[in-house]
Amino acid sequence: MDLKLNINEFNIRPGAIIDTKLLKESHFQQAGLLKRLIKPLPRGHAFFVAENCTISCFDDRLSLYPCTHAYLNKDRQWKTQGSVLLVDGKVQKMDFHVLEGIYAAPNFIETVNAICSEDFGQPKKINNNHFLWKTEELSFSCYLLSDNINACFSIEFQGFSSEDQTVHPLAKAETKTEAQAEAKIGQTPPKLTPAPLAPI
Repeated sequence: MDLKLNINEFNIRPGAIIDTKLLKESHFQQAGLLKRLIKPLPRGHAFFVAENCTISCFDDRLSLYPCTHAYLNKDRQWKTQGSVLLVDGKVQKMDFHVLEGIYAAPNFIETVNAICSEDFGQPKKINNNHFLWKTEELSFSCYLLSDNINACFSIEFQGFSSEDQTVHPLAKAETKTEAQAEAKIGQTPPKLTPAPLAPI
């Protein structure tokens, strides 16, 4: 599963070692002290966020950018956010978001679903707005939150434990649904195939 994710033109690969100085040069900021005090990260974990960033993925077939021009109606505006979770300097999890996008959030979910279904096969459908693709090394999910104006796209490297994952605040309610719906996937053959539907 080759996602070719770039945030602020900085290439981020699951499992790769990243120099945090380069992240900061690409306008990422480490989670603030208050957030770290409220929800401390385990030793060796570091969480970086880029607000209103530009995002490209799937060989530039997907491009996200903030649209906050004051002259546009509210329903034509949206924000973006990208985040990276490092464990011992390696990328474990990457998220990018479309925020406050009345039309943009569902549109981007539809676009990503179409691209991934073409490249990786049909997804495991957790619900009407939540889709998951999985291999031995990576999982990629996209979902529209219950408010229908915020969308999350999440990439996780399966080489690390999933415990103590940092979750976007808007997505906390949805993660319970995903955890309940996901079934453990056995070893997959070298050829990429979509994960089977979990039993309901």
